Amino acid sequence: SRPRWIMLAGPPLLAAIAAVPGLAGGTGLRTGATSLEPAHAMAACAPAEADSPRPGRGRTAAPGTWWRTESLLDATGTLDGWVLQVGAPDASTSELRIPAASTVTGPAGGRIVVASEPVIAGDLSIVRIVDAAAGCATEIRIADRVARRAVADPGGDGALVHLLETGTRGDLGVWRVGVDGQIAGQLIEPLPRSLREAVGMDGAWVTDLRLDADGGRLAVQSCDPEVCVTRILNLTSGAIAVLDAEGQGPIVGFSGRQLVTWGACPGMPCPVLAWNTAEGSARTLAPAAAGAALSGDGQTLAVLLPGPDGGRELVAIDVRSGAASPAGTAGADDAPLSGAAGSIAGLETSGSTVAIGHAGVVPAPRVLRDDSATSVPPDPEVQP
Repeated sequence: SRPRWIMLAGPPLLAAIAAVPGLAGGTGLRTGATSLEPAHAMAACAPAEADSPRPGRGRTAAPGTWWRTESLLDATGTLDGWVLQVGAPDASTSELRIPAASTVTGPAGGRIVVASEPVIAGDLSIVRIVDAAAGCATEIRIADRVARRAVADPGGDGALVHLLETGTRGDLGVWRVGVDGQIAGQLIEPLPRSLREAVGMDGAWVTDLRLDADGGRLAVQSCDPEVCVTRILNLTSGAIAVLDAEGQGPIVGFSGRQLVTWGACPGMPCPVLAWNTAEGSARTLAPAAAGAALSGDGQTLAVLLPGPDGGRELVAIDVRSGAASPAGTAGADDAPLSGAAGSIAGLETSGSTVAIGHAGVVPAPRVLRDDSATSVPPDPEVQP
């Protein structure tokens, strides 16, 4: 049903059931490993030396880092778990089996984060920070809490984790958790009842976590099948902005100071909106798209639109100006990968490159514009 689908995936995943290439044209980035290479079992990362640089600090982008998942079914056809495969340029493919109740975010800075709920009562939640280039994972074991979703801590070597209460699964908010499993401090409180009632939400069915490109802001979005509300935390100052305007759907990503989301709609295709988070107002970037994702620099939105003769086209839209230009045709199963809640593949990109998914293989990058021939003025929202 539609409510069940939105709870698990959200509109962006309606167009992308798995991960990777298919669009005509150059790739722009090397993925370095393919699904045809034999994968080796993922090892545990060696503990960092006390005087070595913390891996989360000053970490730069690692374009070409990727992940994808394949479902594991039991004898009755029920989902029993996932095989997570990861890779990076000039690195071999590694894989890890994770429980069915797991979420994956990233890549960002070459790191992929997996949050897995306890398999049986009494087990611990585990958050794994995967180093794709090294083919290893650091396990963070969390006691007395359910880890529902997590992203890599941009200022350290741990994670920012959405936690639930064991037993009741009540919302506990978002917390900073160290690699030793110690819960260091709360970043965002549970979604207040007053805010839920103000937007007409009975309860949050899915919570998404998104960092901006600089790792300075964290968006925490709560959605039910009809309504979404987003709180945006400045990780330096602690200030929180609330985006609760009507018409907001699941997050596509940050574009500078703007937040790009799907519009609230009953099914695909859906509009794609750019929100001024200070004013709570939105502009329509695409009135009806079947898939959407932002380029690595956040300046360009790739959307799937109907093409001639029943085909589909990829269109590149400048987020600030709204100007659109064709970016090639798309195969029947091709879809931009936005990293939305429920994603089963991801690819780290940079510049004007966007990640494209297609069932069964490694995500592929696609260049949307010629940066060498285009001069983009500064974002007016951050001009002095």
